[in-house]
Amino acid sequence: MAVAGPQHIVGPAQPASAITDLTTDPLGTVVPTHNQYLTFGHAALGNSLVAVRRASWGIVFEAIAENGTYVGIPLILVLVVGAVLLRRRRIAMFAAVMALVAFILSLGSRLHFDGHRTTIPLPFALLSHLPLLDSGIAVRYMGLFWLFAALLLVVILDASYCGC
Repeated sequence: MAVAGPQHIVGPAQPASAITDLTTDPLGTVVPTHNQYLTFGHAALGNSLVAVRRASWGIVFEAIAENGTYVGIPLILVLVVGAVLLRRRRIAMFAAVMALVAFILSLGSRLHFDGHRTTIPLPFALLSHLPLLDSGIAVRYMGLFWLFAALLLVVILDASYCGC
């Protein structure tokens, strides 16, 4: 009914111009925002990297509610080193690959770096043309990243606890 029913929505439920810039900036994964307690005075920079939306009337504002991009260098190192060391465990590889896929999808259809949109195309552009996914907001895939990063962290902690 949602796709081909008599009163189905044709096209995206939200205009593309409203959700295009709601993406993850790769720099935002290592630069803290106001949502972190310990920011070393760089929170203003981190806030500007998170889901900046440009309204049609030219106003730029920060969508702090969409902020879930800050991971931090220590956690990134633990996840990468743990995934490499536990690469023979299927659950660790599954969690690592799915976290990476979710992160790449959260980057949006064009790469944003340091608050600027580049011309580098990304895989999310393919999803934006599929029914039911054409209204997707890229930055919300970070929620899936966090799910799989937590799973990987649990596997790493379990392996370090039992010495396996």
